[in-house]
Amino acid sequence: MADNRTNNTMKSLTLLYDAGCGFCCRCRAWLESRDQVIPLGFIPLGSREADRRFGDLQRLRPEEQMLAISDAGEVWQGDAAWVMCLHALRDYRPLAAKLAHPLFRPFVKQAYTLVSSNRHPLSDLLGLSPAEWAGKKPEPSTAVGCQMGGCH
Repeated sequence: MADNRTNNTMKSLTLLYDAGCGFCCRCRAWLESRDQVIPLGFIPLGSREADRRFGDLQRLRPEEQMLAISDAGEVWQGDAAWVMCLHALRDYRPLAAKLAHPLFRPFVKQAYTLVSSNRHPLSDLLGLSPAEWAGKKPEPSTAVGCQMGGCH
């Protein structure tokens, strides 16, 4: 497993995600809709592609926590994987740097664990169907704060 330091030569980041979870599919659509500094790829857990490319990662129990794998083979899991996703996005790099700071890591881990362990109930509560988000990019928000650039 990688030591969780980003490599300046990283060319892509592949995410293993739960394609049967509406919340996970919505997160994928959100990530895809953002300007990426590091291109993101997505592979559903349990797919032939995941098994072919990353079968040896089953020991990390990817069904329990998101995995992010760089083209160089570095692996981030759970909250560290989410921070890496933000690092890959142009507008969220400063936030990722702050969240990666040791002072904030315990809070990031707690927040990630809370959301991750409740992703299926959240999907139900928010009415997020996996099929609804398959291959879709979310529309830009029309909220006043977003129109004024406050969403970044």
